[in-house]
Amino acid sequence: MVWFCETMVPTFKEYDSAISPLKDLMFKRDKLQTDFKTLVKPEEDHDIHKTKGCFALDPKFSQIILCDMSDPDCDDEIV
Repeated sequence: MVWFCETMVPTFKEYDSAISPLKDLMFKRDKLQTDFKTLVKPEEDHDIHKTKGCFALDPKFSQIILCDMSDPDCDDEIV
């Protein structure tokens, strides 16, 4: 998953909610690997063969946060 923030400096804590539990789940890899089902909607909970209740998170799943720091006025300390 790639979070492309462009030139925005997000404060992820402010976006944290039941819909997207960022600080307590998404950004804690070990917890995400065990509790990912809390993020899966019932209609999404199936494997590639459409077997219900068998959604699985790939163990190689990773996240990357990209920021566009090309603006000369952008402060390097925000990273």
